[in-house]
Amino acid sequence: MKKLIYTLTLAVCFYSCETEVTPDLDASLGVLVIDAWLTDNDPIQHINITRSQPYFDNSLPEKVPGATVTIRDLTDTSIEYIFDEEEDRYTWESTDGSTLGVVGHTYELTVILDGASYTSVTELNPVPPVDSLTFRLEEGNAFFDDLFFAELFATDLEGTDNTYWIQTWKNGRYLGKPEEINIAYDAAFGPAADNDGVQFIQPIRDLISPFEVNKDDEVLSPYNLPQRLLVDNDTIFNDNGSIYGVIENNTIFFENAKVAEDFESVSLDDDQYRLMNDSLFIQGDSVYAEIHSISNDAYFFLNQVIIETNREGGFGALFATPLANVSTNIVPQSTDNTVAGFFNIASVSSAGNRLENEEQIRIIE
Repeated sequence: MKKLIYTLTLAVCFYSCETEVTPDLDASLGVLVIDAWLTDNDPIQHINITRSQPYFDNSLPEKVPGATVTIRDLTDTSIEYIFDEEEDRYTWESTDGSTLGVVGHTYELTVILDGASYTSVTELNPVPPVDSLTFRLEEGNAFFDDLFFAELFATDLEGTDNTYWIQTWKNGRYLGKPEEINIAYDAAFGPAADNDGVQFIQPIRDLISPFEVNKDDEVLSPYNLPQRLLVDNDTIFNDNGSIYGVIENNTIFFENAKVAEDFESVSLDDDQYRLMNDSLFIQGDSVYAEIHSISNDAYFFLNQVIIETNREGGFGALFATPLANVSTNIVPQSTDNTVAGFFNIASVSSAGNRLENEEQIRIIE
């Protein structure tokens, strides 16, 4: 008994001595970040120049003003693209509807800021067309309901060391989480003779389908067919009678709906939803995907981004590799200056589709 009292007394002493300390740290200027991911499919292109921020600062980084930004065609030296400074970024806009870049040409980015120069060189590589963008059904079981996946079919260009970044939008929302970064080296995830000139492997085709769970940690179908749900006194019901959500001030607030956990509400002005009398009509989900040609350096840069940002917490984090700075292909003229970011010009192919009826679906049992 005395031993128990002694232990409790020690615990109280240690607890009472606990003091929260918030040290005053000197604010650093931050590392210059040049974010120059450009494409050849739009007559308007943007470059963001900002500075890195403290880890716990969640605000959007502000533009660094006063930079001179140009891109020079090293293959046809008569061509130069000058970026104008705007309120929040630097922009080049074509005056005749043409786009930036020619496949096979090499380009040099130059940024001059406060007398310091930063340069980078990249080549605009070709991109394969999207062969098709389809849907398939994996029938449910005791653990999950039917799952509808989107698949992107494309064939790697002949010749090794082609690298790509597949970017996806679901219902107009960009899939930009670390685990949704979808990159390919030839037709797979790395250089190998068997991966050249063949169709993208299944995991790359499937990564245009987001993995989502609801608030009950139930796995959700990445895409869904159109739905018609009953509405009674501003309460929306699923087909099984459970509550999908409620309508207040022209907004749907989700309750036990099978929607991703980071969705809490949506406006009825959203094109995905239409309220008519006692029914809520929900369109079938849409998918839009782009294949961007990227340099090999850009592939390894994005692979590093995945490694450094897609980290699990908990006990496993004790054995994770330490955090490290991600590489850059931007070079400061002076070794006294540091810079982060990346420069790439991509050729782009794209396709879109909407899940509207069961005839579109390929069934996998």
